[in-house]
Amino acid sequence: MKKILIAGIGNIFFGDDAFGGEVVRRLKSEALPEQVKLVDFGIRTRDLAFELCENYETVVIVDAVQIGEKKGTVSLVELDPADFSAAKRIDPHAARLAEALSLARNLGAGLKQIYLVGYETDAFEFNRKPSPQCRKMLPEAVRLVKKLVEENL
Repeated sequence: MKKILIAGIGNIFFGDDAFGGEVVRRLKSEALPEQVKLVDFGIRTRDLAFELCENYETVVIVDAVQIGEKKGTVSLVELDPADFSAAKRIDPHAARLAEALSLARNLGAGLKQIYLVGYETDAFEFNRKPSPQCRKMLPEAVRLVKKLVEENL
């Protein structure tokens, strides 16, 4: 049976950076197959690294990003499990993501397929709620994650 991890990351105290956790929260009310695990890691990317050692066939990371797309859009990026240099260019906190992925690989995780569902933003202000545009795009991200789950079972 294929195992899939949906991992929300981000900081709930920095505006749109709460995007990943909010998508995971919404997905918890959806009917997903039992082999799908949903976790909001918040800023605990080291915990994500250890979770990846459970050898998921597919990992979907959901986060706020800055990858040069139109602000306020949801994008899908497939990361190469053998090369995380692209992950370092994804967003301001991507170094932590790339470090988590590298640590997982160094710990023996069999990383196979990794997707990033990202919300393009520059709204990372401390003590702010997610922007109205960010909240508006949550259903699109939920649909995209569910589509990835269906395609990868």
